[in-house]
Amino acid sequence: MKPQTPLSRLRDEFGLSQTEIAQVTGKSKAEISKFLALHDKVCS
Repeated sequence: MKPQTPLSRLRDEFGLSQTEIAQVTGKSKAEISKFLALHDKVCS
């Protein structure tokens, strides 16, 4: 099992889209996208 961050858990376990995560966190969709891409690269 790969390490999970709170944002990746929202995406992977709860099925939220990047747009939904951005709305919940108050961050831009671009920030969420960059963070998740980095997470996926490091944890793959």
